[in-house]
Amino acid sequence: MTNFIDLDIHELGTKGREWVKESLSDGLSLSREVLRSMPLERGSAYALGLNQHTLIDDSMNFKCSIIHIYPSIFNSSKVTEYELLKLMGEIYPTAVLLAEDNLRNPNDPRGRQFPVDEICSYSDEMFHIHDVDKFESLEAMGRFIGEAAFGYPLNAFVLIDVSVDAVQKLISEGSFSELAQKVCMSFHSIFDADATCAWIDFRYIERLAKL
Repeated sequence: MTNFIDLDIHELGTKGREWVKESLSDGLSLSREVLRSMPLERGSAYALGLNQHTLIDDSMNFKCSIIHIYPSIFNSSKVTEYELLKLMGEIYPTAVLLAEDNLRNPNDPRGRQFPVDEICSYSDEMFHIHDVDKFESLEAMGRFIGEAAFGYPLNAFVLIDVSVDAVQKLISEGSFSELAQKVCMSFHSIFDADATCAWIDFRYIERLAKL
């Protein structure tokens, strides 16, 4: 298994955290609660699939600067995302990946294609959940995120020390403040779901680096 320090990730600094903030502000209830209650300065934002030596043009805004180098990021972005999830599964066997669905609602017939135990809803919002350690392959993870996070932006969260059943219950009750406290990592799309920016809480970066 790849170590955290060997992953292709590029720290993005303030611009990356601003992108995360913008993505959260356009998201559903959990995104907005995370933005409200979690200081983004408590973690770092990374472009997944780019090593730290990749040159990003700081004279452009964040999205344009990533567009400039996108041919080298799209394929490797999902690989790095999957490797990060595998590492989290090693540390936290009860970690859950939760993705917001920005286009479907609970009454949308398109939601019937998903297993009942992988979807939940609150009011007119729809969410998809999956145990982190039960993704059998990169393709399975990519399919889950690509099909579940149907709209833009993609906002997906890794929650720790909580089960899928507990997440479903908290969402059905609208207990997003409690869910937000369990977030240790988030994924945000750049160009729909092709390239990904990840925010990781500093406390869990330290844990990941020790593996």
